[in-house]
Amino acid sequence: MSQAKRGREKPRFPNSVVLFWDMVSHKAYLDLPHSACKELPYFLKKVKRHLTAPERYTDTFDFSYREARKYGFAFSTHHRTICQLIEKGIIDPVAKGGMKSDRKSYNRFRLSERWRKYGTPEYEKLEWATFVPASWSDSKSGNGK
Repeated sequence: MSQAKRGREKPRFPNSVVLFWDMVSHKAYLDLPHSACKELPYFLKKVKRHLTAPERYTDTFDFSYREARKYGFAFSTHHRTICQLIEKGIIDPVAKGGMKSDRKSYNRFRLSERWRKYGTPEYEKLEWATFVPASWSDSKSGNGK
């Protein structure tokens, strides 16, 4: 095949999601339940940046319960997956949507590299249950209204 034709070839796997070996073999991934491992590629698919782009870990994305249902995940499974991915350091919460925000927005996340320190003393643990939206925490403290 000539060099000119090679440049016009389509990518081999245009709709693929990459799970790197260093993540798959890490304790954070190995400690995930099977349902979270199965849903993880759908979270990774949300980030549209190149794998080496520094913005990959600063871009935010949403993943609604309705969208998870479309992929075959039950409400409770999706909720547990969110909790487990945050707990293991694979995603970080940015904004909590749904009922806590008067149903005006979706949950917003970003990819995280905290998982690299999972299982070490330097690991910073986050929990989805303790994460509250700014508007909700302001109203609870009396600053919102």
